[in-house]
Amino acid sequence: DDISSDLEIEKEALEEKSENFEDHPCIATIRKGIVATECKSFRQPVIDYDPNGNVAQDYMIAAKKLIMQVGERW
Repeated sequence: DDISSDLEIEKEALEEKSENFEDHPCIATIRKGIVATECKSFRQPVIDYDPNGNVAQDYMIAAKKLIMQVGERW
């Protein structure tokens, strides 16, 4: 199934990227939602497709956390 393979690819990419930040993990929860699948079908970022939705808000929170952590490293 496409969603399972997408999740596996994303998990592998996250593991690969996290090796660069072992001493500075960024913990964020992104809820699953139909919107995440729908926005792919329309080839739109979730933040554009449903900016007020839970998934988009979760990504915004994660991005803010990451920016704060990167800023602390510099």
